[in-house]
Amino acid sequence: MKNFVGSARNVGFWLALASAFGLLAAGVANAQERGVKIRSIEVQYSGPETISRERILAQIRTKVGQNYSDAVAEQDIRALA
Repeated sequence: MKNFVGSARNVGFWLALASAFGLLAAGVANAQERGVKIRSIEVQYSGPETISRERILAQIRTKVGQNYSDAVAEQDIRALA
């Protein structure tokens, strides 16, 4: 019986996690439909800062003041990789 209760807790955890991701995805889709404007772009380095922030921002299509787009953001990530 103890093992069953432990697995039920795990199932509950995974269902809650899946629900949270579902709500997050719905929020992003809703933000795109409403035309949420980009207020700022933050650049985070995972290593030494060998390239300036300005140069990185010049290489991406996402700009402050534009409406957010998942497709454009994904293209920007691929272009920087």
